[in-house]
Amino acid sequence: MPLLPFYAQHFGASGMEIGLLVGVFSFVTFIFMPILGRLSDRYGRRPLLLISIIGNVIAYLLFAFAGSFWLLVFSRIIAGIANSNLSVAQAYIADITPSGERAKGMGIIGAAFGLGFIFGPLISAFFSSDIFGGWKYTLPGLIAAALSLGNFISAYFSLPESLHEHQRLPDYRFQIFDWNTFRKIIHHPGLRSIVLIFNITTLAYSNIFVTIPLLVSHAPFNMSTSQVSWIFMEIGVIAVIVQGGLTGKISVFFGERKLVIAGTLLIWIGFMIFPVSYYLPAGNITGLAIGTACLAFGSSFFTPNIMSIASQLTDPKEQGTVMGVVHSMASLARMFGPSLGGTMYDAGGPNFPYYISIALMIGAAFFLLKLPKPSARGET
Repeated sequence: MPLLPFYAQHFGASGMEIGLLVGVFSFVTFIFMPILGRLSDRYGRRPLLLISIIGNVIAYLLFAFAGSFWLLVFSRIIAGIANSNLSVAQAYIADITPSGERAKGMGIIGAAFGLGFIFGPLISAFFSSDIFGGWKYTLPGLIAAALSLGNFISAYFSLPESLHEHQRLPDYRFQIFDWNTFRKIIHHPGLRSIVLIFNITTLAYSNIFVTIPLLVSHAPFNMSTSQVSWIFMEIGVIAVIVQGGLTGKISVFFGERKLVIAGTLLIWIGFMIFPVSYYLPAGNITGLAIGTACLAFGSSFFTPNIMSIASQLTDPKEQGTVMGVVHSMASLARMFGPSLGGTMYDAGGPNFPYYISIALMIGAAFFLLKLPKPSARGET
């Protein structure tokens, strides 16, 4: 990001096709997150992480040399399979942290994503500039492949296994598709509320990765590709600060439930600000920055704390499975979110997707009333 929408436009893609390109990644993770999480409950976290990181290398090489829109789509399918390892990574965190520090551990993953949002757009902005001519889409892909290879080497030599043999799911309980876990989550009031809140919020939030580059590339903002990168860098800086250092301390003081509520409110405010900044002839860049900051702070409060609550409601032997199911359902929302955003952009103009997101966040607020309170949660 934010190269992907412009790369697609290079092949003549429409707003709806750009939404498809972004959404197919989430569709694939919807299928594979529970599978990778379940496999890690049986065979350990380390082998699943190593295999999936190699998959990322392959995906970015395909991205670098995509000669058509549909090959670009295929590269995102491979990337979606590889990046389904998020459920494994969060299960790893659950393995090595006590329940009282779980939000802090989940925040570290969010901070890692934040660092990616800081440096990734910088790399993208520089190497996708016109000075590199026909290589401006190839070079970022090659650099991403090289970083993924470095990631594999680092993990291979420095990442120990977190799930010991006696903690793993026994053979008699192992199934790749564990429908019982789906049923348990649906019938568990706390986990069901978490899935609904997470899905609605993700559906609203995920359209920004398509619609923000399209919004600000036209009047009154008229930003270039490199300038759009600064918006995603702002999200990354805030994520690093909040999730990397503040989440653990704040969650102990306020509690995870209150931070989930605060995060939801901030995301709603952020979406309210975007249309306002669009129509203001003066200061609209400031409004855009404030709206983006609200989204970033909101997401940084929301995600690690709601996943911490989910992990504390889960059997230790099924952390990978449940993390996979929760993220899988959110991936379904990420699949429809960009497609919805792109379609609404085509149908109603640059602000219409944000009106839809505002309505969705009001819907999420209803289910917040059923979110488990700290006293109602069991400790694992």
